[in-house]
Amino acid sequence: MASWPNETHHQAPGAVVLVDSPSLVYLVEGEPSSKRRRAVELFLAEAEARGWRILASTLIWAELLEKPLADGDEELASRYRRFLSSRSLELRIVDVAVAESAAALSASLAPALRRALSSTDIFHIATALCLGASAILGNDEAWRGVPSCPPLVLVDELAFELD
Repeated sequence: MASWPNETHHQAPGAVVLVDSPSLVYLVEGEPSSKRRRAVELFLAEAEARGWRILASTLIWAELLEKPLADGDEELASRYRRFLSSRSLELRIVDVAVAESAAALSASLAPALRRALSSTDIFHIATALCLGASAILGNDEAWRGVPSCPPLVLVDELAFELD
């Protein structure tokens, strides 16, 4: 997967990679033949083989369950709960340090970029910063505009390489 940022690909065992919700939507809801799903599967398999820690903010729980619960899709909600409770993903609680980091991060952004990002996006980036993440697996290119954001590995770039 050559589109990984070099500083990401060469991380030692124990390196932290934060995953954003779109990555998990592609994984849990994507058709088996979906390139996005396959890209996330390959990335996570490589991360596991390298001994990297895959983490997410607990905010991801609410993000991923919102639509299935609104649609009355308990089966999909259960699939998300099973994945989010699995050993392959470590959830980190949003604490005061993350909230403080999110506030400072948001305040530091240019107004146009601040409008392009949701408050949840800012909390995910702040979580990555507080955890010392080496990279983020996501699919929102706007995050690359955040100067302090760890290197962003875009699912679409990884999927494009599968052609």
